[in-house]
Amino acid sequence: MRILSATIFIHDNQVHGVLDSDTNDIRDRILAWLVEDGYEVQKTQAPPMAPVEWNLLVKVKAPMLVNLNVQKLKGQDKIAVVMGVRMSPGHLNAFKSRPPAERVSIVASLICDVLKVCPICIVIHQPPKPEDAEAFIVSREIPLWGLDRRILSDAVRVLANVYQLIVVRLTERLGPATKPSQDSMII
Repeated sequence: MRILSATIFIHDNQVHGVLDSDTNDIRDRILAWLVEDGYEVQKTQAPPMAPVEWNLLVKVKAPMLVNLNVQKLKGQDKIAVVMGVRMSPGHLNAFKSRPPAERVSIVASLICDVLKVCPICIVIHQPPKPEDAEAFIVSREIPLWGLDRRILSDAVRVLANVYQLIVVRLTERLGPATKPSQDSMII
């Protein structure tokens, strides 16, 4: 049996705990929390050239299948919960058929909607020019000093909801996709 220790401290009038362990112990504790919460989790290789020490692929099954990644950021005392949404072929064709100004408006309103759900999330679109967007990446960074099971679970749920919001908003603005828009990228 392996025993992990933790340091408990108060920050902003809240009790916090951080695992006093190496990065692999933190990964294993996060993995255990996610599995206990009913998620399917796999240890995977960090994406090539990504500034991360390790990566966990998390499959959220409800309300729709969403793939998230929990990553330990290299050289930083924080993790990131990351989710990507690639436009379905039907949405992408409808998007590209619109004038550039309308495409920029769609991307801007989508980013605003996501930030209403998760104001502390980081939202980017790929490629970088909004009129050429094909995918959206949303991440929520959590410092290790503030990491606990509830905060991690909340971040996973919020990003699963953000995925659904993006799909619904794209359908609202661009019409139904020609195939189910359940393509979530693995970042």
